[in-house]
Formats: sequence, structure tokens, C-alpha cells
Amino acid sequence: MWLLLATVKVTLTIAGTSPSGTPPAGTATDVPAAPVVRQAQRESAARRLVLKHLKPWVRSGDTLIVRTAIVGFNGDARNPITGKGPVSVFVRQKSETKGGRWDRFMRRFDKFASRRFVVDVDRTGRAHLLYQESLADQHRFGRFLKNAVPAQEVLSHAIHTKEGRDGLTQTGIGLLALSVNQLVAGGFLTWGFKTTLDGLQLRHVARNKAFDATVKWARREGKSARGWPNLVSTYDRYRQVLRRADPGTLPVSILTFAEMLRTEQL
Repeated sequence: MWLLLATVKVTLTIAGTSPSGTPPAGTATDVPAAPVVRQAQRESAARRLVLKHLKPWVRSGDTLIVRTAIVGFNGDARNPITGKGPVSVFVRQKSETKGGRWDRFMRRFDKFASRRFVVDVDRTGRAHLLYQESLADQHRFGRFLKNAVPAQEVLSHAIHTKEGRDGLTQTGIGLLALSVNQLVAGGFLTWGFKTTLDGLQLRHVARNKAFDATVKWARREGKSARGWPNLVSTYDRYRQVLRRADPGTLPVSILTFAEMLRTEQL
């Protein structure tokens, strides 16, 4: 009796693996992973963008020294808006022509000789220039005065609000009365100073409310099909909300705004 041997081809299928050894369609591996932009790539993208903005003011024959900040923004990669935060790029022009002491001294006041650029690099690696500033001595001193004395904030408050105008008027009367009656002058100066401070405190409250409204908007956007907005779009939204709510209130800088967003649990 002949024994009929039948050869049966058996295909073993391991869970999640097709006969060819590749994962079947529809598994999680079919979904492309989100691109991871490393710190070196972020800094490289920021430098490339800065170099594009250097062309209008770089003098022919000068050597450019471009570097990123040694201590960067203390960001959190898990934050969908700020991520690791903006990148600071410092640029200095080094002249190849030898000048005297006077030339070297005057170069300290050249607003284009040394500058700082702040660049945001989003999750996809696209770079956006947030702002730039001169590192010349007079510009550094001007920013110091602006931070120490909120003259712009007081002036905007005086122009757009009745309380600000009242405080400015009371202070003016107090200054005029100094030569006549110091007691009356002191009363008006104190009154005007308190009125101005109360108004500035209201501006601070308005900024906080606009920030909170912007964070709520960003969370809604993150849950929608459009996805999370980048830092520039979020800051534009914040300025629009603040302008509608209180036209006389100046927004915080975009770097301060990024610092505020960094602490939010988004």
C-alpha cells in the first residue's frame, strides 16, 4: 500500500506580522511619527534665518561672527506652543580694516555692529523671527531706562483712560504748586501718584485676563482639526484680545509672553 504523502504548506502568522515579515496595514506603524527637531537643528535653522536678515546692513569686507546663546530659553519640549522656546542668536561684525582708537570707540555706538536676534523654531523646524535689538551702548541704556521707568505705559494710560488723565493733571498741579505751597503740592503729587499707580494696576489685570483668554483659545485650537498654533500666532491672538478689551494697555513682550506660556499645563 502506497502511502500518499501530501505536502501541506503551513504559514505561521505571528500576531502583528504578515507572511512577508512586515506589519499588516492598519497598524500603528503606518502612522508617521511626529518629526523630532533636535536642538542642533533648531539652532541651525535660527542661524540660517538670521543670515537672511543680515544682508541689508552688512558692510562689504566685514566678517560676521554668529553664535547662539550659551544659556538658552528654559523651555519644555512637551509644551505644544513654546516647545524648547525661542533661540537667541548674537551677531557681531568684525571689520577687516584696521582703525584707530577713535574708530574702535565709535564702533561701540554703531547700532548694526552688534545685534541680538530672537527666533522661534516651531515643531516642524520652521523658523520665525520674533524681534531683533541692537547691543550698542546707547540702545542698552535706553532699554534699561524703559524697564526702570514705565514712561510709555504711563503715557498710554494717560491718553486712553480718564483715570490716567486725572493722575497726570493732579501731578502737574502738584509740580506747579511747589513754588507756592509745598503742603498743597505734596497733597496733589501724592494724589496724582496714587491715581496713576491704581490705573497701572488695572492695566496689569487687563493683561492677565487677555492672557487667560488666549490660553483658553489655544486649548480649543489644540483640540480642533487645525491643531496647536505656534508662538507667533498665539501672541498675535493675545494682542488682538487685549486691544479689544482695553485699547490703552500695552502688551507684554513676546519673550515675556513665551515665559508665561511655558508654565501653563497645555
